[in-house]
Amino acid sequence: MVSIFVVIFLTVIGGLLFMKPKSIAIHNEKQLFINMQQQLWESYKTFSIRSQNDIFEKHLTREVREQVVETKQLPEALIEEIRQFHEALQREITNLKEQAPHQSAQNKECWQNFIVYLEARYIFLNKEWAYMRAILQSDEQALEATQLYRQAREKQNQQYRTFEMSVAQRVKKLKCRNLFA
Repeated sequence: MVSIFVVIFLTVIGGLLFMKPKSIAIHNEKQLFINMQQQLWESYKTFSIRSQNDIFEKHLTREVREQVVETKQLPEALIEEIRQFHEALQREITNLKEQAPHQSAQNKECWQNFIVYLEARYIFLNKEWAYMRAILQSDEQALEATQLYRQAREKQNQQYRTFEMSVAQRVKKLKCRNLFA
């Protein structure tokens, strides 16, 4: 009787020992994903449309907008801050590319998709900036800039949807919160 109890006890303990590494691995994978997602979320917020609009709101008060319409010149402070925003985005892309090899195999697809999205965002911001300046110059330049702007916006949206789907797949597998939903 005691021997049966010992065998059952040892079997249960042995089973738990073999099961723990798998559950630890799943927990670690989930934590790595959550950390990655948090880092990408912070980057997303930093270079979001809202962040960009905040720059414009800060520099384009009603009085300044009236001056821009009259002079067809944007304020130097706005031009400088937009330039800095674009440079910071380019540095972020470079930084993320440097970190890519250090991502877990399971997270690499999300990481790479986010980089592609940010690259599309960078192109879009450049086209949008060109569009804004072209509107102030001539109708012909504005028409061409509008077409380029729309193409870049659509590309950015496509890349974001691709990234969003890769995150959603990982979230579903790991059963955790999706910051990008």
